[in-house]
Amino acid sequence: ELGSLFTAVGTGTMLGALLGATYARVKGLRGLLHIGMLVWSLALLTFALSLSFTLSLVALFVLGLTRNVVGMSATTLM
Repeated sequence: ELGSLFTAVGTGTMLGALLGATYARVKGLRGLLHIGMLVWSLALLTFALSLSFTLSLVALFVLGLTRNVVGMSATTLM
């Protein structure tokens, strides 16, 4: 089960990297950063409060996805 949780984060991170690479425009990046931070926070809260393994997998996938999107947006805006 622990391997599945790590896989969910890794898969989300890879998809986030691919999505970030295709989103090359700087215009609208600030909004993407704010939305990404909100979704990342909600995914982290969902994982922390989850009692369901399936819900935890989904939350960690979203966490990995948004971690890359937020990181890419923040770095580009600096």
